[in-house]
Amino acid sequence: FTNVCDDSGFDDEGMQEDINLEVEESMLVEELAKDEYTFPLPDDQSTKKPEYIMKILRKCQQSNCSFADLASGLPAYDAKLFEAITNDDITNTQQLYQNHCAAIYNQGMNTDNGLLQIIAIGRNNKFDYLQNLVDIFDRDRVKHLKDNPDKGLQVMQWVKTGGNKHILGLQKLNVTRLAKKENESKSVIKASELVGAAIHSFGHRCCNRLLFNSLQKIDDSIPDILSYASAALDFITNLVDAQSKSLQNVCPFQFDVCMCTGAPIERKEKEQIENNDEEDDDDSDDDDTDEDETKNPDPMDKDGKFVDYIGDIQSKLDQDGKDNKLKHIKYKQDPENQKFGYREFDELFKALQKEIIPKSQSGTEQNGGNVFPFRKRFISMIDRRVSKDGSKPDDIWMYEPPKGKTGQYTSDIPQNEASLWYVSASRTCLLPAKKFDEKTAIGDTNMDKLNNVKNTGKTPAVDVNIGASFHAKGGLFTLSFHVKAADEIKCYLFWNGQMIRLMPDEIEDVFPQIFNMKNQNNVDYFKSEDFKIILGNMREKLIDKEFEAFQASYN
Repeated sequence: FTNVCDDSGFDDEGMQEDINLEVEESMLVEELAKDEYTFPLPDDQSTKKPEYIMKILRKCQQSNCSFADLASGLPAYDAKLFEAITNDDITNTQQLYQNHCAAIYNQGMNTDNGLLQIIAIGRNNKFDYLQNLVDIFDRDRVKHLKDNPDKGLQVMQWVKTGGNKHILGLQKLNVTRLAKKENESKSVIKASELVGAAIHSFGHRCCNRLLFNSLQKIDDSIPDILSYASAALDFITNLVDAQSKSLQNVCPFQFDVCMCTGAPIERKEKEQIENNDEEDDDDSDDDDTDEDETKNPDPMDKDGKFVDYIGDIQSKLDQDGKDNKLKHIKYKQDPENQKFGYREFDELFKALQKEIIPKSQSGTEQNGGNVFPFRKRFISMIDRRVSKDGSKPDDIWMYEPPKGKTGQYTSDIPQNEASLWYVSASRTCLLPAKKFDEKTAIGDTNMDKLNNVKNTGKTPAVDVNIGASFHAKGGLFTLSFHVKAADEIKCYLFWNGQMIRLMPDEIEDVFPQIFNMKNQNNVDYFKSEDFKIILGNMREKLIDKEFEAFQASYN
């Protein structure tokens, strides 16, 4: 590059002026694009060499430039990306999600062609387009919260204003929205509108977005909650590193950390401060959704007592019926060490590993060089209902989810899994009813949207399967770690039947929306040295190169 600049007579000022020109006017790009200069190009850029070179040159001008998007193999976000999807792709996506993610598929996904079209784009191009879109919308929701604490950011508002650069680029593209039925005609809409409809549908089909300024607040210690989160992340990264060094495959796997926090506190003011994110979105097929029950469940029964859906954890893990047996281990507290860290997670894990894998199959030769938890999901349940005041240690379990008939919906990650399998698995089961029933956990088609539990004579503490999209009256807080690769570790927060991706730098903004900040443990915690240490650890270890590349592709 230096030689080309010198030979062409470009100094720094001249090069700057040239880069600011249109591609076809740039002499520098014209020179670099000549065939005599070999230049590695992605397959989809082979006919756009000048444009691609200009993109790199302009990136070099940025103070904190990242080339993650260029090295990741992510596609160009142009009309071809959307137009390449066919009705056959939609059919294949329907079949995949019906087989892998029945809990999501049964919520009306089979007729939501806009959602299926976005999922198919990610599927065909080997990246998680829909989840990345949902995650960047939530990032902008958190930014919006800082400046507008009393008014939420709605999906279509976000799409129409074009405040996000990716959405701004999509606004310029007119694309075909595939017809739902053969006798219907295709329609042409802006790509940004198609994407917005898919993000909106995600909240209905998969799990509601976390509402800010909730009417209930978790009455528990943020320091203790984040201590568990940091320890879990240390455990995960140590597990991945150890298996990598021994040349054994452990990724992908999923680890859900659930914390029973007991009765939430009720806010005194009886009004929803944040506008409903869905109110102005006109692309919903879900008019029968019970908004009050799903988004703001009353934690008390008619007698004013907290409805505890968690019940007796040990009894539920023991499971009634031989077909529902699941492996589980309870942590034995060390009287000399009340602290629970990553080593204790590892101790539980190794004990569970022995329970799950017979000695005859423990060697990697019988498993193709793979070791548990390769393509597995497992859960830790931490009971803080009576111990969060520090009077006694928390009771802690680690267990495999109930498998049902095949395990493909809850515990065993399928080959070439649907990208939303991880969310669907958490939605299907976190803590089973005493008698786990797979059909009930999955839900019949469009049956009581988002796992709402109606008055059907069930005993809440015994008979109700608890999944991530079920509110549990605000008594269960879950961090779900999706460990797809050593450099692709995502964490999602589930509470009150709602979800958001947990980003370390947003903890100070998000946690006060759902935690009781008058709790003596929480008042000044974010100013403490302990929080800075945990935050630094989470920033270092929650690595997601694909999401970084996606963000870099439009920033």
